Amino acid sequence: METLKSVDLILCEDTRETHKILEKYDINTSTISYHAQSKLAKVDKIFQLLEEGKNLALVSDAGTPGISDPGAMLVSKIKEKFFNLVVGVPSGTPTTKLREVQVIPIPGPSAVIAALSASGLPTHEFTFLGFLPHKKGRETLFK
Repeated sequence: METLKSVDLILCEDTRETHKILEKYDINTSTISYHAQSKLAKVDKIFQLLEEGKNLALVSDAGTPGISDPGAMLVSKIKEKFFNLVVGVPSGTPTTKLREVQVIPIPGPSAVIAALSASGLPTHEFTFLGFLPHKKGRETLFK
């Protein structure tokens, strides 16, 4: 809830649903819709806000934003625009990089899902096999 109170704007899959939660917790942060039918102009507006240094939150109607959710495409596009300009450049090197943008998941009960939601990787299908077995089972696990 603190994140939703502290950001400049909340991107919502359905503003009506999000407003119910915001009202319950007396959160007055402005909202805009971001859903599967959002046009590229909406993405451009989000980019502009990020370039201005605005802090944004993305919420989903159900589940984790970005997991089988339109947020996955947005995170991927943000990573493309704001991260690829500096790939392979040593830290501290002057670049033409746009404003630094961090995608920070607010984890729920699963660290794997939180990491996937912020990764920019496709989220419609993935496999998590858990921890590798102890030494005896490692050799045969992937055979």
